[in-house]
Amino acid sequence: MEILIAGIFGLLMAVVIICISFAQWGNFSQLNSWKATAGKVIERGTFRVTHSTLSKSAFQHAPLVKHVYKINGQEFTGDAILPKDMHLPEQSAVKWAQAGAASFPGDLMVYYNPENPANSFLVPVSRKKLHVIVIAGPVVVITSLLLLISGIDQTVKSASA
Repeated sequence: MEILIAGIFGLLMAVVIICISFAQWGNFSQLNSWKATAGKVIERGTFRVTHSTLSKSAFQHAPLVKHVYKINGQEFTGDAILPKDMHLPEQSAVKWAQAGAASFPGDLMVYYNPENPANSFLVPVSRKKLHVIVIAGPVVVITSLLLLISGIDQTVKSASA
């Protein structure tokens, strides 16, 4: 019976993973149309992440890299390292966050939305992470189906005994 429940739970998790992967794939496709321009760092530091998290307060610090860039003569300021539509800020201890902020050079590339130039980020999204999410869905489906078949087989055998 436990195997049957594990199989059902696995299928539910697979559906969630597949839904997330399709949503992230769409976001990734949209980010590929964003343009890049030169920018400058105007402030480095850390900030405490305010979103809900299970980590201890000592590990809720994220790097802060404020940057400026110009599009068609208009100056914009941003602070997103990763695209806000796809990622919450990475977080850890204060020293880790400080090192992360210090790792960005003074002059850098800024990726911005051509339809809304105020929306920008600094680090392109890794295709590898996205591929892992996309592959994880079918792997969990297959594993869950095997668990379900095994659970159903065990349930039938125990009922007939």
